[in-house]
Amino acid sequence: MRFSRRNSVIAGCFLSVFSAACTTSSYRVIDQDRYRTELQVTPDRILLECEDIKDHVNAGNPEGNFGFMIHVLDEEDTVLTMIQEPVTTRKHCFKRLDHIAKILRNGKSIYIGTHLTLNEPRVKGNRSFSTFAKKGIFLENGRSLQFSVIQNERGECYSATNEMDPPCMPPEFPIKNSP
Repeated sequence: MRFSRRNSVIAGCFLSVFSAACTTSSYRVIDQDRYRTELQVTPDRILLECEDIKDHVNAGNPEGNFGFMIHVLDEEDTVLTMIQEPVTTRKHCFKRLDHIAKILRNGKSIYIGTHLTLNEPRVKGNRSFSTFAKKGIFLENGRSLQFSVIQNERGECYSATNEMDPPCMPPEFPIKNSP
């Protein structure tokens, strides 16, 4: 049987659909206790932000005051926000953002450890929103956690405690490794 151009297009479409199905977007709470939450998400559900905070106590800081946040699209398509304190400078915030963006680019499965839990109910009617590339615009759910650590399945990670040097010293936070 001859393999025609039409058959190769059909086979290509099948493989595209099949591979897209294998890399579906996901969000899941892996573990939660009284003090911490651990999530597993795909990179497409994560949005990084350095927010310029104009009304901070040190408003006259010549290097600026920036808050670092990670927004995660949850299983109900609402946005959960994680913050990393303290407020920092623009340069340091974007350095943090670049380091975590590299972890996201190099990974398919992302593990996030936080302090605090998801016990608070979602806030309905929240008008704040976040825009995720290739996904759309979603409302924030009024829940926020304190960011602790992020890691991809390759072991690349960033720790809010140790910053980028040295990267994630165990057992800083009980984060699960991928199988």
